Amino acid sequence: MNLKTTAYIELTLAMMIVGSLSVVGKKVIEIFPVMLSSVLTLSMAAVGMTAIHLIIVGRLPVLNWPQFKYLFLQTLFGVVLFRVFFLYGLYWSSASMAGILIALTPVVIALLSIVMLREKVGVVVSTGIGLCVVGVALCQSSEIMMSNNWQALIGIGLVLLAVVCEALFTVLRKKLTHQALNPVTSNVYLCVIGAVLFLPLGLYDLRSFDLSSVQASDWLLIVYTAVFVNIISFVLWFRGVDKVDATTAGVFTVVMPVTALILSSALLGEVITVPIIGGIMVVIAGLIFVITPVQTLQSAANRVRNPFGKQSIKGGDV
Repeated sequence: MNLKTTAYIELTLAMMIVGSLSVVGKKVIEIFPVMLSSVLTLSMAAVGMTAIHLIIVGRLPVLNWPQFKYLFLQTLFGVVLFRVFFLYGLYWSSASMAGILIALTPVVIALLSIVMLREKVGVVVSTGIGLCVVGVALCQSSEIMMSNNWQALIGIGLVLLAVVCEALFTVLRKKLTHQALNPVTSNVYLCVIGAVLFLPLGLYDLRSFDLSSVQASDWLLIVYTAVFVNIISFVLWFRGVDKVDATTAGVFTVVMPVTALILSSALLGEVITVPIIGGIMVVIAGLIFVITPVQTLQSAANRVRNPFGKQSIKGGDV
């Protein structure tokens, strides 16, 4: 198996695991309070990531002030606020809809780049953003009609806030790249800082929650979130990214909403309607426009128009 094939498998598995988060999160909040579940998963993930760091990288470095500042802000937006908005959003939104909305993160990053970084966006990216908006509108209309109430809008709004927080996390990551911290080190500190920030709220939840009532199968949900979502998906993603270019890796984010859709139907019994299927196809098309450079799209279009390149088929050719 060549390196590219291995990378494609790793990136696909990573995004499948991330796509399962909406389904697992839906089950977790049925059993555990949001804050307590966050403390438990982040604490387990911190221990696991620290062990991986010691094996692969070595001792953890001491952070300077700029590094700590950006890591703290990343944790606040990308870990704490993301989890709060996302998990509470799952109370009123379906897992399939949440998975589709989370896949919009590249679109929100593009929008934030326009607003915050004054970056210029071309016609292709603008088209992709428009397609994603139309696709989400289709899915959202189906969600509201199926729920027969407007509480679905609350859930959708909260999940969208989670998407904004995740996008801010990425924008802040650009600042951190200048601080000479590798991704493994960053992830260790994100888990540790996140667990510390959630600890007071988690202890408050624990006052009214009986841990002895939790069954062994329920604990597996916490372990899965900590080990697979926080650690294994991270390792798989960065192993894959090391073997291919960033654009190719970005295309694999479309696996995320598809996985959420399939798992929410298979495991939660959620009804997947024609508008949802149509909407997610439009969203995926939009994502490809947003995360794929213009040159790549033009090259693909040229291959379709002229599959033989500069060669021509002459009369004597077979």
